[in-house]
Amino acid sequence: MNSSLDISIYVSSSLMMPSLSVVPPDTKVVDEKNFTIGNYKDTREIATTFDVPKDVQENGTLWAHFYVALAGHQLDPTAKDYNVATASHFFRPLNQYLPKKRLKKTKMLLGASNETADREAEENHSKIPVFSSYYHPNFTISVIPDSGIQNYPSLHPALRKSLQLETTGARDPSGQHGWYYPIFFLNTFWQLRTHMTELNSTVKTLPLHITLNNMANWKYSLYASIDDGMKQNQRQAALGGPMPSGGDGSEFEEFKRILFDTNVYLLSTTFVVSILHTIFEMLAFKNDIVCQSSYFLLRYLTWSSPIGERRKTTSEPRFAQSLGMSSCS
Repeated sequence: MNSSLDISIYVSSSLMMPSLSVVPPDTKVVDEKNFTIGNYKDTREIATTFDVPKDVQENGTLWAHFYVALAGHQLDPTAKDYNVATASHFFRPLNQYLPKKRLKKTKMLLGASNETADREAEENHSKIPVFSSYYHPNFTISVIPDSGIQNYPSLHPALRKSLQLETTGARDPSGQHGWYYPIFFLNTFWQLRTHMTELNSTVKTLPLHITLNNMANWKYSLYASIDDGMKQNQRQAALGGPMPSGGDGSEFEEFKRILFDTNVYLLSTTFVVSILHTIFEMLAFKNDIVCQSSYFLLRYLTWSSPIGERRKTTSEPRFAQSLGMSSCS
């Protein structure tokens, strides 16, 4: 907590990185100094562009290599003064492999028998789905300052992906607990499919916008677990697997789109009005139940009167009004 970090990020198509002294300078997309862990007001915005490697154009993976160290310490793992106790290197993918949308022909029933129209289908549930590489230009990199003690074997798989263990196997004085580096969460929760770019040979350069901030541990756990679960459902649906809800995994994507594109005041007003409408509907339903129960009870008491046969001149509405009851609508 309250430690300052130097953070550098390089983009590459390879998992293996040479010495930072020979890495092309145009591959460095982030170079931040003295970022404070635990200071929630310390937010950095980075906007840049980079050239797309040829391997990535041919359906390869675009990797972001993170070099993190305490302020003033060595970042390059190949340097002699590099210390794993004060610095770390890890990598994360920046692109995603998603099933491609396809075109299918549909016949117009109201037109001529030879008249057809082509339209884009939302998803093509074929037995052999075709996956392609997609890229979103906006990322949020969050440092988790209050993660505390973690039970690594029982962690959620989505949380375990972001946990970088100390490489030397050092232990605390008890000899039972190890150490882990500060958690860096690459947040892709708000990345929408409609805002993504398919990577191919025609894509030469790409924009990149990164927000660097601190995030509370509970919020990190919520974002990571929900996002991972929804992506697992989408992959399972694309491969033809059964879905618990019977959908194709895109329902939550549509829900995020509504939250992302709708004005917050309009969304809040709609939510409040919906809640009030539900409450009034319940009150009206309760009033109908009470009214109908009183009406049927009144009819039962009238027909079971010991006086005998009911007088035809006495109508139920007048009798009900004499008892102070209102008629049911």
